[in-house]
Amino acid sequence: MTFSKKKLLHIQQKEKQPKDISHTILIVDDEPLNIGVLDSLLKDCYHILKAVNGYDALQIIQQNTVHLILSDQQMPGMSGVDFLEQSILYAPYAMRIILTGYSDIDVVVDAINRANVYKFIIKPYDTHDLLLTIKRALESWELQNSNIQLIEKLQQSNSLLEKKVKARTLELEETIKQLREVSITDQLTGAYNRRKYNEVVEKEIALCKRYKQTLSMILFDIDFFKKVNDNLGHHEGDKVLQEVASVIKNNIRRHIDIFFRIGGEEFLILSPNIDVKQACHLAEKLRLKVANHSFQCQQSISISMGVVEYLVERNESTEQFFYRADKLMYIAKNMGRNRVICNEYEF
Repeated sequence: MTFSKKKLLHIQQKEKQPKDISHTILIVDDEPLNIGVLDSLLKDCYHILKAVNGYDALQIIQQNTVHLILSDQQMPGMSGVDFLEQSILYAPYAMRIILTGYSDIDVVVDAINRANVYKFIIKPYDTHDLLLTIKRALESWELQNSNIQLIEKLQQSNSLLEKKVKARTLELEETIKQLREVSITDQLTGAYNRRKYNEVVEKEIALCKRYKQTLSMILFDIDFFKKVNDNLGHHEGDKVLQEVASVIKNNIRRHIDIFFRIGGEEFLILSPNIDVKQACHLAEKLRLKVANHSFQCQQSISISMGVVEYLVERNESTEQFFYRADKLMYIAKNMGRNRVICNEYEF
């Protein structure tokens, strides 16, 4: 649709507004005169881009930031609705206005549903109404843009907060893990403590019963340890405890055998999946390792050991299991120390 020279002159004589360089409007119309009219109407207010068909307009959108698209509906090759629908891919947040000389309600509905059209304006239009519509559309774009920026900032803040929370959670988990480790570890020797033993022995016995596995216990203490403390002092006694623990830890099955200091100079090893005979061989190896170790205190150190296997058929309690090992350990001491006793016989 074209405009008369009188109409164009009237438009050009309209009061000019300060140019809004922050907004870019793309005018798409196959009639050069219509483009000229709209350009004259808007160029003093906005940055204007122009195209005579939808294909050229799509190229422009891909190369420029467009805030509002003002498109004719009836154009050869590609209708305004088809063009605006495709423009969503390249300018998803741009406001879209269609100008048409037809008032087909189906076209209006199609434009709104497919092309996300802000306003459908029938020609001939009122200049004031068109300018006001464009102004309102750009205000909507500004509000939409502000919301998008706010959402992005909130997402960034949430992401940052999530990272901080995750980092803090990991720190707390590590702290809890360390505190847990401290609570179940003997700080002098690095072996697990009596508290940990009470937890583990119940679980190991339950596994032993459930899967019909073997479970052996090696209980030992350091011979004449009181003399070490009395003659050399508690500081040297602590070193002996540490060295004995180190020798033991270095000679048991890593991640399988479980080593405890259950009090004073008394230590215990739980050995899953080995029977009493195998456990006695392990105990003898450990006894020799300690006996042959060169201690810093330059004293000969030995250990006395009692070895038992859990009796599933008797459904032993943890106390009965421990008592049998403790009894054998004291038999070892009474028979002269520095020896291993298994099932009440010397190994």
